[in-house]
Amino acid sequence: MSQTVFGAQAVVTMLNRAFNNGSPGNAVFNNQVATAGTTEASWAAFANQFGNNFAGLTNAEMSTRVLGNLGVLPNAELEAAVTQYFADNGLANRGLVVLQLAQILSTLETAPAPQNIFNAAAIAWNKEVERGFLYSSDVDNTVAQQGDFTTSASTLTRETDVLTGPLFNGYLDYNKFTGNDEQTLTNSDRLTGTAADNDVLFAQLLNAANTRPRLDGIEIISAELKGATGTLDLTDTKGAKQVVNQGSAETAALTFNNIGNIVDVVVRNTTSDTTAAWLPSVMAGSSDAVNLVLEGAGTKIDRSAVTLTPGAGTAIETINVKAATTASVLSTVTSAGVKTVNVTADVALTIGDKTNGSGFTSTEVATLDASAATAGVFLNVSAAGGKDQTITLGAGNDTVVVSGLTAKDTITGGNGVDRMVLATGDTGTNEATKMVGVEQIEVRAAGSNLNLIAATDVNLIAVAEVAGTASINNVTAVKSGLTFAFEGEGAAAAVNGANAVFGDVKYNLANATGTTDVINFAFNNGGVAMAANSTVTIGTLTNSGNNVETLNFNFADLGATNTVTVADINVGTALKALNVTSDSKVTLNNVNDLLKLTSVDATGVKAGFTAVFGALGDAANASVKVGGAGKNAVTVDKAENLTNAATTNLTLTLDGSAGTGDQTFTVKNNDINQTLNNTSAGVVVIGGTGGDTISVNTIVDARSSIQGGAGTDNITLSGAGVDVLVLSLGDTGSTVATGDQVTGFVATGQDLIDLRNFGFDVSLQGVTAAAGLLNGTANEFGGKAAAVANNGGNAVVYIDTNSDNKLGAGDLVLTLVGVAIADVGTADIIWS
Repeated sequence: MSQTVFGAQAVVTMLNRAFNNGSPGNAVFNNQVATAGTTEASWAAFANQFGNNFAGLTNAEMSTRVLGNLGVLPNAELEAAVTQYFADNGLANRGLVVLQLAQILSTLETAPAPQNIFNAAAIAWNKEVERGFLYSSDVDNTVAQQGDFTTSASTLTRETDVLTGPLFNGYLDYNKFTGNDEQTLTNSDRLTGTAADNDVLFAQLLNAANTRPRLDGIEIISAELKGATGTLDLTDTKGAKQVVNQGSAETAALTFNNIGNIVDVVVRNTTSDTTAAWLPSVMAGSSDAVNLVLEGAGTKIDRSAVTLTPGAGTAIETINVKAATTASVLSTVTSAGVKTVNVTADVALTIGDKTNGSGFTSTEVATLDASAATAGVFLNVSAAGGKDQTITLGAGNDTVVVSGLTAKDTITGGNGVDRMVLATGDTGTNEATKMVGVEQIEVRAAGSNLNLIAATDVNLIAVAEVAGTASINNVTAVKSGLTFAFEGEGAAAAVNGANAVFGDVKYNLANATGTTDVINFAFNNGGVAMAANSTVTIGTLTNSGNNVETLNFNFADLGATNTVTVADINVGTALKALNVTSDSKVTLNNVNDLLKLTSVDATGVKAGFTAVFGALGDAANASVKVGGAGKNAVTVDKAENLTNAATTNLTLTLDGSAGTGDQTFTVKNNDINQTLNNTSAGVVVIGGTGGDTISVNTIVDARSSIQGGAGTDNITLSGAGVDVLVLSLGDTGSTVATGDQVTGFVATGQDLIDLRNFGFDVSLQGVTAAAGLLNGTANEFGGKAAAVANNGGNAVVYIDTNSDNKLGAGDLVLTLVGVAIADVGTADIIWS
């Protein structure tokens, strides 16, 4: 038989058999398995720790001992080689060497020459490891077993077998006359176990088999189905303790039928489906329980299903699920009438998905107790949505799917990050479910309602991307710091044309009454990048409760071709800070009513930020900052100062200095209405390194400061207020073609050019009227820092940044459209 035991259980069993030719009792075995851990590194460390107990043996003595226990002696050549191998690796690594020898031997059942000399030993070794594991994993075995197992396995034939023993192997047998494999477990077999309580039958079954042998005193009945369907009828079986579906074909459906007593159901190393069906008399009580043991049952892409069927008119009230050895993934566990589910798991366990009614399909499950689970579990009990449910979770990061939540439900999380998933949503209720230690809730339906009054540990509410668009009608008692996470479909959203759409979210910030309350909004696609050009659409975000001062947006798993759009943000009048981060383009619609914003930071948006804000800066300075390489487009208005308008200047700053793309900035109206002799700007606009388009409207008695930044910018000025063009080195090109274009500049007493950043000496502070466009001729600046020339009715202003008295690289050129050169003089420039 091939290897049947894996993971830490195999490591522990092999080491005990190879070093001691024995198997520990159940308690010692479980302790050793826990110590061995779950990784290859931890297994190696445990093996060396185990081997330290034999440091008193010489390398030769150790070689003889281990090879003898492995069953490969006599072999003098091998014995000498292993002795030398022990010497080469040192005492500290003896345990690992022994484990490697044991693992290698387990793979040699069908090895070709020259390793075929170990075929028989490998078969015997795998049988020994299985028997050792079965002995140690039996809770009734409290003392160690020592020495060889007394009786060898009996191999069944295609004829009638009448046998007694501890181990029966019923492999398929090839019939050379028919050319087909045939079963060796037949209806006429009569197999009897020993006085021990761990006798084993292992049988391979053919497709469509319905086999009914007579079995007596064989505690472990294990079958491997080779076809699509097959049944092992246990009508004539007495004394069974376990039925095991072991290694059956991927698409198989194996049934153990007419079971006459309560047995454990074990699913091991298979993605096939398993059914255990009992006679009516077995589950006639009111507290019947079945143990379901899962060891590598199913995978994420090929889930197993388990059906536990009591006799007609009866029910299994409790299912005890134990997941061990290797992670298991089931689609359903079907058994009508189950009221209690207990789960222990030291490996990952998944039963069901997020679909309503998957997982445990009983509509009666009122208690789910996974408190003993140390690994993360995913469990769906949504089919029992009509029941008041008590759910307790363990130490891992656990997820439980329910139909909805009511005030009569009680959910207790464990040490990990635990999530409750609402498969259908509470669209008609808003009841406060008692949840302690539960950090996350996921909604998957439109119009969901949540009440967090008795769930103060919740810090994240996920809105799933589902057909029909999930949304939240209301969340009661939200606390500051909570995150609303919009979650995409993962790989399904990585397909071209797969857009993600989410509905509205409304919440009540009832547990936050301070002045620094924060709500976070996020998007992710499960770590999978969205397809190129895909979009993410998020509905209206509304706060119906106490004021929130800061909103943070962080959109992940997106690229430069993706766009996130938020329909509206209705959070009251106290919002002060808005922070946005994403590798994609981001558009915030209908944010023009957020009039108390003092800080908008979208410098983390890399592909373009778009928003139209209202009148900001009425009671405090305000700033809007953008960055990235995208085409940012921001419109904003400077509000009139609310108090002390004549003596207090408040500033609105629109800062695109971190942007490298072509940006568009619009200040619709600067109505600061201050009368400080126009010395302080109410609006400051700063462009980036791209070719920006800047429009600023400045009303009378107001002042705006505009710095285009590097690149060829187009600046449009309007209004009767003062517009100041601020220049620094590199802010514009050195030619008319690459210089900034300014429209609406009013010279002679209104708009100004600010050259204070250059610190020109008083002797250079003047403007030379040139006869024609400058071309780099010596002395063409006339000894002044600035010159002006006519270009088709437009005034071209030159700035001699290095004071060499001629136009050259690094000098600045800007065109004042429609301005006569006679109107541009020294008074139009701020020198110091």
